[in-house]
Amino acid sequence: MHLVQLKGSMPDRFAGAVLAILGLIFLIRAIGIIINACIGQTTIAATEFAVLISDFLTVPAWVIGGIILWRRKEFGYIAGPALLFQSSMLFVGVIVFLLIQPVFTGKPFAISDIIAVAIMGMLCFIPFILFLYRMVLKRSRHS
Repeated sequence: MHLVQLKGSMPDRFAGAVLAILGLIFLIRAIGIIINACIGQTTIAATEFAVLISDFLTVPAWVIGGIILWRRKEFGYIAGPALLFQSSMLFVGVIVFLLIQPVFTGKPFAISDIIAVAIMGMLCFIPFILFLYRMVLKRSRHS
């Protein structure tokens, strides 16, 4: 099955928009934190710095992959599901962290943070599942 055959049968525009918009939000957040630290001449905590580095390395792929998928280019149908899976697993990891953090640090349980992260994760996870479902459906019809 050629990937371009998936065009139009996938949530490609929605998935591309989700990847690009979430990527831009994370990138703007990271840039804002760095600018704020530079202007205010404050230091960035090591844990926050690690998150910023991670964001700078991963979210450009979300933005580029999202735009390519939005434009329904063939590479978007390869990169899109992979990026949706990667972003879904990122959000799952953050939720697990937020669930166990109070046990190890004594910080209060942050239900609002968990809900916000779960919503962002679902924005990535649902299109990913739809991609998988439609790929399997198309494959079974062509067999």
